[in-house]
Amino acid sequence: MSLRRFFVPPEVLSGDRVSLVGELAQRLSRVLRLKTGVAVVLLDGSGLEYETRLETVTPRRATGVVVGRRPGRPEPRVRLVLCQSLVKGERFD
Repeated sequence: MSLRRFFVPPEVLSGDRVSLVGELAQRLSRVLRLKTGVAVVLLDGSGLEYETRLETVTPRRATGVVVGRRPGRPEPRVRLVLCQSLVKGERFD
């Protein structure tokens, strides 16, 4: 199973310990129901991935420790174009 990935501001990843607050902490605890000990990947836009093990998870704050750093995955080389056809009348709804 792949690790869940989240974008965070760069200042969150300034040390080996991270503290996530606000909407992300609420999403981790209430929506995804992640528990202590779960590993997630945090991204700050620098090209590195930070594997982080969660230590506490509450709706107001989630804390963790960075257990590994690695280069991020590159963008896929496949180009995908989606097209939608229009149908008659109210069938489009």
